Amino acid sequence: MLLSSLTLNDAILFFAFLYSSSDIFVDWDSFESCAKPIQYWLLVSYASIITFRLSHYLGQCLSEDGEDFILYRQRGPPFWVNVLILGILFPFFCCWTIVGTVWFAQVQSKTPQCLPRGSHPWFFVFWLVLCYVWIVIYCLFIAIAAVFEYRARRAEQEFQILQNEDMLTRWGRINVFAQYGIHILRKGLTTEQIQKLPHEKLQSVPIDQSACSICLDDFRAGDDVRVLQACGHIFHRW
Repeated sequence: MLLSSLTLNDAILFFAFLYSSSDIFVDWDSFESCAKPIQYWLLVSYASIITFRLSHYLGQCLSEDGEDFILYRQRGPPFWVNVLILGILFPFFCCWTIVGTVWFAQVQSKTPQCLPRGSHPWFFVFWLVLCYVWIVIYCLFIAIAAVFEYRARRAEQEFQILQNEDMLTRWGRINVFAQYGIHILRKGLTTEQIQKLPHEKLQSVPIDQSACSICLDDFRAGDDVRVLQACGHIFHRW
């Protein structure tokens, strides 16, 4: 399943890294004269990107939501996958990119002629820029996930306030995200506005509406319902 998730772009990226790595090994002795082991930095940087991609696909495979696992708290991958990506790989890649920046600056200032033929300085600059762009994009992803997580917790807390005894008796405690997913985050009435909506006890079951049009449960005398004043339709209280 993991292999089936890989794309053509991943294959191109892998072979590009493989080709560049082979060039580094061919010219390995030429790098020895550099002030810093810049070849080690480049190889580890390649390996970090590949590990990141594999970890991402592993998270997708282990998540019930597949590709849409930004809100993975409910149905997401195991906790250790999140720790691996956010607690180990990402901090390491950030630190390693900074190390590469410092090393490349020292190589250019002390031993600018040490790079073998074909390994132009612009390639290292280009790769460093790509690394920093990727770090910024991933930071944005983490920030978006944190905002969704915060809003998700707020939505669950507000929904628990709305759950009355009638709802718990009729349907039990509802898992909001298992039923509605990310759609619960869309704007609508607030908890205070919903609580202010008029409701009443059903005295008798209406002949023309024996079932609730929302939950499809049959009405019973004594049910707590809301009544639409304009048309007279009724539904169980939420």
